[in-house]
Amino acid sequence: MACTFSDIKNIAGQTVYPVYAQQGITSASYSSFLAFQNSMWTHYQSSGCSWWANRVTLWTSQLSSITNAYQLALKTAKITFAQQMHIECGCLGPVPSIVNPNASAKIIKSFNINYNDIKAAGETRRFTITGDDGAVFSLEITNEDSPKKYYNFKTNLFQASPTKLDSITISGGIYTGNIVFPTVTDADQYDIFLFFYHLVLLH
Repeated sequence: MACTFSDIKNIAGQTVYPVYAQQGITSASYSSFLAFQNSMWTHYQSSGCSWWANRVTLWTSQLSSITNAYQLALKTAKITFAQQMHIECGCLGPVPSIVNPNASAKIIKSFNINYNDIKAAGETRRFTITGDDGAVFSLEITNEDSPKKYYNFKTNLFQASPTKLDSITISGGIYTGNIVFPTVTDADQYDIFLFFYHLVLLH
């Protein structure tokens, strides 16, 4: 499964753009964001899936030298972007991550849910996320409405304003939850985005 430029824009908008937005979007910063998307697309077209592993390797190596909080957040967001693109593009092998040989990483290992078609009358689907104790993730679910709506894990309803299961820490090696899919009168599509944070504990 190959990615499209729309995939890059979508995932960059969810991972990288919010960091820009925290500082206030100016014409210059927005131009930089657009240039980032275009650069990622150009290099992906020429290098394929290896480009995402390349970016994770490079950007991770730069983290230790960054002292500015904003630049550190931006670089970390770009790493998350590249990891998510690896998944979105259907790239073979595990999600690329770089770990200090003298460190132990807290990682998310799997996400499981029933991907069969949902009944028109709606139904509840249980999901499980496994990982190391202390690993942190966020989970976002959207539908295909225009504009799209976001699943609220507290109300179990889809809403217009962005929301997600945010910054959840794995305990006991597993996290389980439910998603309540509503009754629909025509075919609907749901997109599930799992964001994880690569935590490294130096010895």
